[in-house]
Amino acid sequence: MADRHPLPKIVGRCMACNRAGTLFVGSGGYVTCSWSDCPDPGAVADWLERPTHHVVKVGPDGFAVQHPVTCFPDLLDCDVHDEVKIMFRSPPPVGWYGKYKAVLSEASTLYLTEMEDDSAPPR
Repeated sequence: MADRHPLPKIVGRCMACNRAGTLFVGSGGYVTCSWSDCPDPGAVADWLERPTHHVVKVGPDGFAVQHPVTCFPDLLDCDVHDEVKIMFRSPPPVGWYGKYKAVLSEASTLYLTEMEDDSAPPR
């Protein structure tokens, strides 16, 4: 008879239902919530699969930075956020509204590459 190994439990809380002790490694290696009423059992797996780069959204009210998982838990020390804050003092110029991939070089030069963003206001 083959050995039966239970799926490994994950220490922490589900991001969707905030329950502790419900996370496990599911099919395909995805972190999944086991609570039957969880609104999004794959929320942790989705978060872990976020882009590996920063995403900056610029609009009439300022900017927002989506940080990659590698920035956590040190968000307050994020150099990309600091450089974006210097670049887009309020209010940002209208021609810059949109969504960008942000990369900071070793020489602290901020490079922005425009990305598709259907929610951005027209230029």
